[in-house]
Amino acid sequence: MPTVPRWRRALETVTTRRPVVRALSHILYRFDVPLFRLMSGRSPWGWGYPFLLLTTTGARSGRPRSVPLLYVDLEGGAIALVGSNFGGPRTPAWCVNLRADPACTVLRDGRSWAATAREPAGPEREAIWATAEATYSGFAHYRSWASGRELPLFVLTPAEPAPPR
Repeated sequence: MPTVPRWRRALETVTTRRPVVRALSHILYRFDVPLFRLMSGRSPWGWGYPFLLLTTTGARSGRPRSVPLLYVDLEGGAIALVGSNFGGPRTPAWCVNLRADPACTVLRDGRSWAATAREPAGPEREAIWATAEATYSGFAHYRSWASGRELPLFVLTPAEPAPPR
């Protein structure tokens, strides 16, 4: 496993403190989607983390809903998403949307592609969790803060081969 740079460990230490997480969760979402689109699917806040813009169909509204998320690369071009909601007590709306309609669109690194979502179970789920926590240590904090709520985990498989990175 590669060593994590000091600056990244320091960033994770700060950004996984509950008061910081609460503040960021109430501020960043106002800017994330417009900035993400302006930057053609490149995260304005990435700091070396893998981000994408996920567009789902609203479960109640039927309208497109977009949210930037940190993702985990998997084998065969698939990616995993964690429904952490910053460790809050509620499941994120995008998870509810994917459960109602697993078809979605991913915008990553300037390329957009269609995908289908599914929720892994058992050993596959645990293996993906380990990879997610290695990608971003904050997921371990969010999992412990979630008040007994099991954080949703989704695997997105490209409808066609995903564009190269």
